[in-house]
Amino acid sequence: PNIVYAGTTKGLFRTANSGNTWERIGEGLKDPFVSSMLVNPAQPAQLYIGGPGGVWKSLDSGKTWQAINAGLTSLNIRSLAMSPRNPQDLFVGTNGSGLYHSTDGGTSWTAIVPDTLANGSDLTNAAFVSTSKGYAVGIMKALKFEVGNVTFQVKMNIKMREGGFLPGSGDKVSVKGSFN
Repeated sequence: PNIVYAGTTKGLFRTANSGNTWERIGEGLKDPFVSSMLVNPAQPAQLYIGGPGGVWKSLDSGKTWQAINAGLTSLNIRSLAMSPRNPQDLFVGTNGSGLYHSTDGGTSWTAIVPDTLANGSDLTNAAFVSTSKGYAVGIMKALKFEVGNVTFQVKMNIKMREGGFLPGSGDKVSVKGSFN
């Protein structure tokens, strides 16, 4: 693709020419650190970023931004995920206060992994691996949830510094990452 975005500890950058030149966007954001980013595949000008300043949304390819944090008890966002079936279904993983779900494109958020289950976990990765299931991996544990009829299940007790998901089939998912 010609347009590429890069979120860094120093801010958000965009190239429109496959990386030949870069411009900084989002100078007005509360915190320049970007820990996670989403681009709506159906509307590429719609961007979401998360970091220590919460979740922010842009409808104009990053020229202007709006904070969308209603319902979040922590603004230290570590991960973002979007349903492949419905771009209005968003998930955020936080540093220590659980996993949140939005059904309205981020206008409001509801906790779906309670603080007691998150137990201070740093939910650094949240991703969809199929059209109906989602998985969240935290530093200390992996949590499974189903969209709609929400259920929780601790899948493993691991210490994971960073990583991601490898697509699986059905209820299967593989975790790839750096383990302590």
